[in-house]
Amino acid sequence: MMEKQTFTLELDLVLYFVPPMVEYGQGITLTRTLDLPFLPVPEVALCGKSIDEAPGPAGLRLDELTWDVDRQLFLAQTCITNEVPMAEIPMWIRSYLDRGWRMGSRAEAYRDEEEAVEEAAELAVESEAEAGVWDLDVESEDAERWPSMPPRSRPPEFNRLFKAVIRAMVERYNNLPVAYAMAKTDRFFTEEQRKELRTSVARKWWDICWQFEKLDWARQRRWFDGIIRRYPRLEKIVASL
Repeated sequence: MMEKQTFTLELDLVLYFVPPMVEYGQGITLTRTLDLPFLPVPEVALCGKSIDEAPGPAGLRLDELTWDVDRQLFLAQTCITNEVPMAEIPMWIRSYLDRGWRMGSRAEAYRDEEEAVEEAAELAVESEAEAGVWDLDVESEDAERWPSMPPRSRPPEFNRLFKAVIRAMVERYNNLPVAYAMAKTDRFFTEEQRKELRTSVARKWWDICWQFEKLDWARQRRWFDGIIRRYPRLEKIVASL
């Protein structure tokens, strides 16, 4: 009997949490390696409880399908947009990790060795104490309102998550004007809230979003560096679940 051929696929899953992110550009990337019993093509979508939180027949469609001649395997990515309360973001990421995905990207295999060593060293110096223990009641009636509430009115764990989401957006250059307003005010407002609330705080928040575009590159760079230096990693919070 002829042995059944398999094809190795290194697949990235790009997660967009909208809002506060936008569903284009860089998202939060997870990755895994799959052995497929068929030749992958762009029209194919993968489904199943082992890979997806919602394992319906629509599946995860393969984009940017590439054959690596040197490594003899396929590369691809797929995207999911999640509209969930900000407090639930770590739990959603954790749900995919529990299915066998890991934080990272298929691009890691192509990085310069020195760059990879530097990144590993950076992760190593962040102690587990910084991550803490995740103990946030996401079932709270106020959970959906936490982003727009003053920091003193929110659980400390959520305030830490809020900063981690800002850093995740900055690292990925995703919706930077909104990340800037979040960092400057420690609050987040959706467009619907801006229309409904009609408060000076909500109006000021949107004004700050536009201020980011007026900063020159040097000032934006200093702000980027400050966020990455001072704010916690989202990956650390996810790891504490």
